[in-house]
Amino acid sequence: MLSKCKCSLTPRNSQNQIIDLVFGGKGHEDKLYIVSPPGSGKTLVGLMAAVRMNVPALVLAPTTAIQSQWIEKTKYFLADDGLPIASVNPSDNMPVTVLTYQALAQAKELDEQDRTLILSEWHRDLVEDGEDEKSANAWLADFEQNNPERFYLSIMRRWKQKRIQGNGGINDSIVNAELARLMSSFRDRGVRLLIFDECHHLVGYWAQVALALVNALDKPRILGLTATPPSADDLSDREIELHKQLLGDIDYCLQAPAFVRDGALAPYQDLAFFTRPAEHELDYIRNCSASLSLVLESLEKHSGKTLSAWLAGEIEAIPEESMSSTLRKRSVFISESVKYLKKLARPVPRNLANFADGELSIDENADLAGRYASKYLLVSQDDADRKLYSELSTAFRPLGYLITEKGMRNCQSTVSRVLALSKSKMDALVGILEEELKNSDLKIRVLVITDFERSSATVAKDASELLTEESGGAVSAMRALTSRDSVDVLDPILVTGQSVIVDDDLLPRFLEEASKWLKERNLAAELELEHDGGFCRIHGSGRDWSTGNYVSMITSLFEKGVTRCLVGTRGLLGEGWDSLTANTLIDLTNAATEMTVNQLRGRAIRLNPAWPEKTSNIWDVVCIAPEFEKGLSDYERFSRKHSNYYGICDDGAIEYGLGHIHPALTEAGPEDVALNAHILNAEMLARCHQRMKARENWKIGEPYENRKVKALEIKAGKSFENLSVSGDLRKMRGYELQTSEKVKNICLAVFESLHDAGLLKQVDSKMKISERSDSYFRIFLDSKDESDIDLFSACIDELFRPLADQRYIIPRWEQLRKDNWLSKMLPEILKKFVMTKENRIAVYHPLPACFADSKKNAELFSDKWNIHVSPGRAIFARRGEGETVLAEAKSNKQSIQDARAKLKSVWK
Repeated sequence: MLSKCKCSLTPRNSQNQIIDLVFGGKGHEDKLYIVSPPGSGKTLVGLMAAVRMNVPALVLAPTTAIQSQWIEKTKYFLADDGLPIASVNPSDNMPVTVLTYQALAQAKELDEQDRTLILSEWHRDLVEDGEDEKSANAWLADFEQNNPERFYLSIMRRWKQKRIQGNGGINDSIVNAELARLMSSFRDRGVRLLIFDECHHLVGYWAQVALALVNALDKPRILGLTATPPSADDLSDREIELHKQLLGDIDYCLQAPAFVRDGALAPYQDLAFFTRPAEHELDYIRNCSASLSLVLESLEKHSGKTLSAWLAGEIEAIPEESMSSTLRKRSVFISESVKYLKKLARPVPRNLANFADGELSIDENADLAGRYASKYLLVSQDDADRKLYSELSTAFRPLGYLITEKGMRNCQSTVSRVLALSKSKMDALVGILEEELKNSDLKIRVLVITDFERSSATVAKDASELLTEESGGAVSAMRALTSRDSVDVLDPILVTGQSVIVDDDLLPRFLEEASKWLKERNLAAELELEHDGGFCRIHGSGRDWSTGNYVSMITSLFEKGVTRCLVGTRGLLGEGWDSLTANTLIDLTNAATEMTVNQLRGRAIRLNPAWPEKTSNIWDVVCIAPEFEKGLSDYERFSRKHSNYYGICDDGAIEYGLGHIHPALTEAGPEDVALNAHILNAEMLARCHQRMKARENWKIGEPYENRKVKALEIKAGKSFENLSVSGDLRKMRGYELQTSEKVKNICLAVFESLHDAGLLKQVDSKMKISERSDSYFRIFLDSKDESDIDLFSACIDELFRPLADQRYIIPRWEQLRKDNWLSKMLPEILKKFVMTKENRIAVYHPLPACFADSKKNAELFSDKWNIHVSPGRAIFARRGEGETVLAEAKSNKQSIQDARAKLKSVWK
């Protein structure tokens, strides 16, 4: 039946490339892994492959929304008879069956045999961690007897991990009997094409289910589709192994910038707004730090065995014959113990005082306290010990440490959660949209994405007033928007998997449009209204009131402009949800993984045929309090998020990392960002009106190489403020030169020196430099030879390093002009000719290593330096007069301190 279907759309170039790969260059391979950005048409590629193969196909997707999209997209592939070709019901026997991964994920229950095996492996782990056989058995017995509820939870957690170690076979614990029969039925139907959509989800258990399905079928061809392959940094080795076993290596990957350049995705710019917690939130954060200090002090005032006594006992108990191996196996614990005992001026047993030095970090303190709590306090029957265990748990938990039977583990920090869900972010939301609305020419369509509608997470009692069920969620955002007239004009609607909430000003029109939409589709639903402040909750009922239907309806109203702002969760408006008109995304989520971030960003960069020049603003809101423990957790999340994808910079470069938002974010630490937040925020608000400039920077339609290259970024500091100098040391002439030209000339000296020394393999390579905001400059070598790029980048980096013990250094002269009695009498246009002139050395630069390896190369570099930069020759600084010059330069601060080169990755 599929042989009679033809695609009614004209495929994009990238789609044709993939199909050519599937049936051409990779036509003999049984698995293909395709990576392509959100909105690039991967669903259509899958259907094109199914039609061309003309075999029964099974598609698996992670959500019902994406499942529905596959069914909806088949309208472009109907045969002449107009009959459907796809279904979500396996019993329909359609050519294409579309299921969710969850439909196949039903594991076998834990039985007594497995429980015995888990206990045996747990015992083995304890022995490997340094316990002897007897103490491991005693500890497990005490744990089960004295704390049975926690013991059961630990058993179940280990059972989950145990399942992941399975081989994915159909007869093991991965699938139950019912699913095994379903998989066999697909084999009997002759399914030969297996499409895994959003295949980045296929790690761990889901990957094993997928492997079981592959094993059940008769050598199917596998097509994996995703925008965001999983990162090895976020997964265990076993999870990565399962993913690769299922899908193999990536066969096709085209970055989002390529699609923007090709005009297949809308251009965008990333913006950020920084906030500080509200005063009542700061009080809580301050108190958490103080409470931790108190409980750490109490460990040495404990009526039972103190932490120091327990640590000393643990070290004393190491058998002499296994001391060397124990020091290797438990080096982290012993190092921490030694530092702790030395801090308290306690004797360190076994002559290990020199094993470690230094201060304990908060992570190390937490690790020691966790070991003490789990190995001693947790299994004790003494009430005082159990009480101290509870106090430790209470003090560490808000800062993101959880005591388990294996010690301290990282967990969600309440302090981090207060920052992530801060009330200040809702104030920022309003401020951002007030500024965006000043652009009257913009057909604004706003998406506000949060992690949840209302939080169901358990909150510590002392934080319950700070973190209500609405804090930082979609309902809180809706209240902020509808309580301010300045942004209420957007007529916002909240839509989640459970709720529909409509701005009260919009309600009459919403009811009219909803009735019309339902009637046009012959859908039956009844709507009841519940007013709540500035909005109204819609309670739907009836045969056709479902999440899928009302999300489709509200998306349609958003596209038409009935509402100009949707508020929702990343679970619903993230992966799989599509909008053509969305052009302003405000991300209030706590997402940081590459997969989630790319999926969210994809919501705002679909092309809009009704607005060909669509350009999107994508906002982050970040809350920081750097003076407290965990006060930078939200900034760290923000940094991780942007380290994983490309964005457009103000100079037109497409950069990987925080620098594409603002160059200062890679130069300055988070503490400096906090101090200058008002300046950065003002610049971001100004840039939100520069969408067309961002669009021009993307250079849509221009060719690209689709590769990542290294580039250097330099901030020119005070050492570039005065006049440049030319000539020789006997007769120097000062002249005015823009900072950009000064930086360019320094880099040009390096480039020509490398060229003339024959150190560049590609002789026709070119140096490029561009100026960014706030005196930042980007320099890179335009070459196809990676080693040339690496060498040039290393040279610039070394040239802008502070003086240390480099072999050669070279001076850069400058000229100061000072007023005298005559210049003060003359007008500005004439005074510069009679001002007092003073020539001096601004700084000494270290020669790059490749020129400092010989006097010949140092002289060659000096020649180019004299032509482009300044008088002065390279000085050998390892002995004699040169050594003295180096020492004096350091003491006189004639060393680069305020202009450092930063290595970046850019796409071109």
